[in-house]
Amino acid sequence: MFIILEVFAFNLILSNNEIKNQRFANSTNTFFVYFQSKADFITDYFYLKKQNKALFEQLSFQKNTSLTIYKTNNYRFLHNADTNKILMYEYIPTEVIKNATHLKRNHFTLNAGSKQNVEVGMGVISPDGLAGVIREVSPNFSVAVSLLNIDLGVSAKLKYYDYFGTVKWAGESDTALLLEFIPNRINVAVGDTIITSGYSFIFPQNVPIGTISKVEKDVSTSFYRLQVKPSVEFQKLNEVWIIKNLLRKELDELNQHLN
Repeated sequence: MFIILEVFAFNLILSNNEIKNQRFANSTNTFFVYFQSKADFITDYFYLKKQNKALFEQLSFQKNTSLTIYKTNNYRFLHNADTNKILMYEYIPTEVIKNATHLKRNHFTLNAGSKQNVEVGMGVISPDGLAGVIREVSPNFSVAVSLLNIDLGVSAKLKYYDYFGTVKWAGESDTALLLEFIPNRINVAVGDTIITSGYSFIFPQNVPIGTISKVEKDVSTSFYRLQVKPSVEFQKLNEVWIIKNLLRKELDELNQHLN
């Protein structure tokens, strides 16, 4: 009888050890799978970030070889196979490393400076549209005035009209710009697209600025009071291009005698 009980006890110990071993194995597998999934997520994140950077650089190359940056003697944009073309704009890719959107006079800092040929007065755009204008430059960095800055005004026009005005920020919502000096005798509707006019020498024509979100007539003038939703979501501003007008010096010298 004693021997039978010993055998039963020994089998019970083995059985419990197998259960414990199985539980330990299951716990180990769960632990491994969890951390493996985390490692895969981190790997995928940095891979996608690398791919996005490569795509952004490719877009920069395309911008620097596209027809929109060539100007001919008769001031028309033509295909870059045209022999009369003059290179007018160069696009410098960079990243936003500091940004503010909650102030009346917002700025953002860029990871490019004079070593990358950045100069004060150059325009800044994102893949979605106009972002700001360079204000300060150091050898490796630069600071831009954001479009969300009450001191910045940009020459703009309706996409399907030649009438132009000024876009500026009233210092309130980051989703509401103002477009001024558009005559109220033309037809304007919510959803109409606002783009750069190209008259400032800072930005080329047709850079997206936003869409009209509210239409009002100013009873004291002959102009509309148009509210514009910016095409750029400034709280997510990341990768941008700095625009260098290669003919800016010539244009400034020509126009300075007229003032």
